[in-house]
Amino acid sequence: MQDTSTPEIAVEQLDAVGQRAEGQLELSAASIVAACHLVSSKRNNILLAKPNMLVTSAGNSIIFYDVDTGVKRYVLGRDGGGIGAIAVHPTEPFIAVAEQCKLRAPNVYLYKLSETSDLQLQYVLKAGTEQGYTAVAFNKVGNLLATVGGAPDYMLTLWDWQKECVILRHKAFSQEVYNASFSPFFDGKLITSGTGHIRMWKMAATFTGLKLVGLLGKFGQVELSDVCAYLEFSDGKVLSGTESGQLLLWAGNLIKAVFMRKGHKNCHDGNVEVLALHQGGWLVVSAGQDGYIRTWDASKVCAVTHSHAVDLVSINQLYKGHL
Repeated sequence: MQDTSTPEIAVEQLDAVGQRAEGQLELSAASIVAACHLVSSKRNNILLAKPNMLVTSAGNSIIFYDVDTGVKRYVLGRDGGGIGAIAVHPTEPFIAVAEQCKLRAPNVYLYKLSETSDLQLQYVLKAGTEQGYTAVAFNKVGNLLATVGGAPDYMLTLWDWQKECVILRHKAFSQEVYNASFSPFFDGKLITSGTGHIRMWKMAATFTGLKLVGLLGKFGQVELSDVCAYLEFSDGKVLSGTESGQLLLWAGNLIKAVFMRKGHKNCHDGNVEVLALHQGGWLVVSAGQDGYIRTWDASKVCAVTHSHAVDLVSINQLYKGHL
């Protein structure tokens, strides 16, 4: 399929690296014409940069897509190893691009998106991980940035990005971390999840200063699962997905309920990839590898009372759609 649009291309050279890998061509040897795909297997990889503009990444490129005109604009990464993760500031026109690099520790670049959609590099965050980032997120106010590195360090780092300095850091887990996010309701609280785990974090004041304290979710008698999606309710409970398609309700780091559909069917047939609150928080939206999008009454999910046992709860889906 031919791309008939005429993309505006902005190429940021690998100035930050200062060297190329063996066999790598000069960037001037070729230019991007089009990226003819969306990396749908990459989580948190399509975001709303402006009311009419989406941003995503593919390989070593950041792609801006104007939904009104259909024009795509391509910006190359600076570190040469590909784009690890992206995040959009909640209120200001800033975009965080967390990269990958095999030659040295990669950086996180913060760009300001102008009214004319030009990118201006404003801040560079250095030495947050050894080889590549897997997740990046702003807090709800936008003054803090969280990043998570991949192998071998898996380091969770909190940044004062406007000062380009580290506030706190702690190893997130010993295996891959898919997601990191700040709580939309409680200052200083974060959640990370990934291979075989979910972890609840808080910034805690101690005798020796501010520290990151993480509580690892205890699956107990529930089958251990990768956690690809989760959401937080206003009362602090957390709903997460599983590889089997069940939904788990957490209070602190303990499971309080396992949700299934009527007839003892899992909420999805296979991994739950997306969880989100909709319509003012009264609707839970889930999407899975089975291709279905389902909605659930959030009040029924949150109505589970605290007990020492894990409740198995059947809930009715409000809506079902198939992609």
